[in-house]
Amino acid sequence: MTRRPPGGLEVPRDLSLVGYDNTYLSRIRHLWLNTVDNASYEVGRRAAQCLLDRMEQPGRPGGVQLVNPTLEIRGSTAAPHADPPDRP
Repeated sequence: MTRRPPGGLEVPRDLSLVGYDNTYLSRIRHLWLNTVDNASYEVGRRAAQCLLDRMEQPGRPGGVQLVNPTLEIRGSTAAPHADPPDRP
């Protein structure tokens, strides 16, 4: 992390962080954020295909498209301490 969280905590030693979307920022080496990849490219591709299908067959019934997200493990989470340190 580029900035230390308040109170002297360190990531991931004292604080675990997880992001969402898997943007390019989460892959920057000094950030190296664990993140959920929601497969936005695939979601967009399927949405475009649904629109093209609907234009070709306007009476076609709608449907449900499911895309499985994945968890990208990098360096911003850790297992909890066995004995958490005392906090003021």
